[in-house]
Amino acid sequence: MPSLELSLDGNQFGCRPGRSITHALIAIQHKWLLTLDHKGSVHALFVDFKKAFDIVNHNILFTKLKHFNSSHCLLRWFASYLFQRCQRVRVGSQVSSWKTLSGSMPQDSRLGPLSFIVMIDKLRANCEVHKFVERYHPVRTNDSIRFTF
Repeated sequence: MPSLELSLDGNQFGCRPGRSITHALIAIQHKWLLTLDHKGSVHALFVDFKKAFDIVNHNILFTKLKHFNSSHCLLRWFASYLFQRCQRVRVGSQVSSWKTLSGSMPQDSRLGPLSFIVMIDKLRANCEVHKFVERYHPVRTNDSIRFTF
């Protein structure tokens, strides 16, 4: 969503074009080294929002999207994607019953990480904050597991 891209926090990395984990690490390292060069100290806090894409409140998300001046057409399309959406799980030949999603994103969606980025965009502190969001999938190949990004 290019209209959002210009409005997002410059220290938000991951799931954005040209803003990868490598860019985040370079930006953080640059800031830390600059601080240390000036005899300052560096304090770091790393927070892992486990299952973050599963807890996106749709109403709050839409309020935030409106603040980004998203078009009415885009909001309607996104609402049709999220609201009254159902999913089920298949394991082998067993299939679960359909469940309506409420406050979560469809699994493996491209919009999940973007939605979470919108949710945390205004997350601030009285210090410099670098945020990174990434979706990854474990992939089983023979006897080993590797992660794809």
